[in-house]
Amino acid sequence: MKNDIALIKISPHQNKTLNYTGTFSNKIKLNNFLNKQMTCNIMGFGALKYGGDYQNHLYKATVKLITNEECISILGRIMAPKFEDNTICAVGLDGEDVCQGDSGGPLICYYKGNKYLYGIVSNGLSCGERGIPSIYTLVGKYEHWINEIIN
Repeated sequence: MKNDIALIKISPHQNKTLNYTGTFSNKIKLNNFLNKQMTCNIMGFGALKYGGDYQNHLYKATVKLITNEECISILGRIMAPKFEDNTICAVGLDGEDVCQGDSGGPLICYYKGNKYLYGIVSNGLSCGERGIPSIYTLVGKYEHWINEIIN
């Protein structure tokens, strides 16, 4: 899916109830630091298995970025990202993965000691299948659009 991204405006009153204490640095472009050894974190309240129930607690897992060429070789051309300029694939370590209910959640990557909101959960073939990647929308590709909307 191309342009699988949305922005939600949260009123100041609602923002206080979110109680988030983390901070993120600016986004950086894909070709500045992608390597297949890079690990990132995903998190969400989605199901823990395909067709499962959503969770009441926030779950966190670790994934490894892979190139779109690797993603195509695993998922095939029908399921793999067709818009390679704005998507990235990642595969869960130890069978961990995003699932139904995690869409729109963060893909947080670490680079030179800083956290980056690198992507958002877009879609996948299944949940938690060892070696099967999920697809993420690259946030940095939409930086101009995001700034245009919020300003």
